[in-house]
Amino acid sequence: MKASTVMQRTDGTAEPREQRVDWFFTCDSWTGEPQILEPHKCAELAWFDLDALPERVPDYEKLALQAIRDGRASSLLSFGF
Repeated sequence: MKASTVMQRTDGTAEPREQRVDWFFTCDSWTGEPQILEPHKCAELAWFDLDALPERVPDYEKLALQAIRDGRASSLLSFGF
């Protein structure tokens, strides 16, 4: 597993209430079955191709996943500034 992208972000408003840093990781192989360990925070877990993401992916996550898909890994991204 390796860190692919780091993103500094806000909520995207003119007066953001907070700032966050998100780390996105990739891996070359996976064994086992993924599990939802915090069911009160997650309704579903599924695998998706980066070219066929579901409609309800937050915009900042789409930006990071597009950077990974396009080979811009190890990039520093910002969202909401």
